[in-house]
Amino acid sequence: MARTKQTARVSTPSVKKQIAVYTQATRKNQNNGSSEEPSESEETSPQPIQNESNNASLIEDAAMEDDEKESQPPAKKVRFEDDKASLKWYEIMSDEKFADLVLISSDKVQISSHRNVLSKYSPVFADLIDKETELPVTINVDNFDTATIQAALGFLYDKTDAIDGKETAVFKFALHYDIKDLIDACCSFFEKSVDPANVCEYIQIAYNQNFEELKKKCLKVLVEKKKEIDASKWNDLPKNIIIEAFCL
Repeated sequence: MARTKQTARVSTPSVKKQIAVYTQATRKNQNNGSSEEPSESEETSPQPIQNESNNASLIEDAAMEDDEKESQPPAKKVRFEDDKASLKWYEIMSDEKFADLVLISSDKVQISSHRNVLSKYSPVFADLIDKETELPVTINVDNFDTATIQAALGFLYDKTDAIDGKETAVFKFALHYDIKDLIDACCSFFEKSVDPANVCEYIQIAYNQNFEELKKKCLKVLVEKKKEIDASKWNDLPKNIIIEAFCL
């Protein structure tokens, strides 16, 4: 019975598989020589593509592109999507059209916000809001200026860089209204940025709030860089801190 010869169909499930097929076929040609007749099994196997050098180069380039794509961590894409979502959320929450709460700053500026957001992050604000029956709810924030309040709200609306440059003032706001996420963000900043210029301020925050990691870093700066610290700032430090830094 005559065998029906099947035509090999070139498929490209992956670039790496193409390279494997190409390499295998090339080696067969090199081993057998061009004068030998191919066997039946060789007739049905995929043959090297013409213009071998050009095709090899193209396949290798494509393989490199595949490897680069595979090696790229998904974190960058995820981070981009997160940033995009955060920006959208910030834009939505910054729209005053449906605001149902007004904060009045120490400089008498009215700042619109939303009850559900402040209630979620702050038990203090939640209690104040629950006591009000009229909308919009109005809350006097006498101890904090407009810039500090707006920075804190921006953070709560997922614009995390809103507190940049205002961390100390925002930290006090977060403590006053018991906003844990904001407290943690400010503390993280303090830990990364402690230096001789701010160590006397930060170490008192660390002791007052029992931030152990911040305390360790501040004590290290006090001991190792004491000559770089302003003498007047030493006088402001409580004695228990000085004793722990140099006597224990």
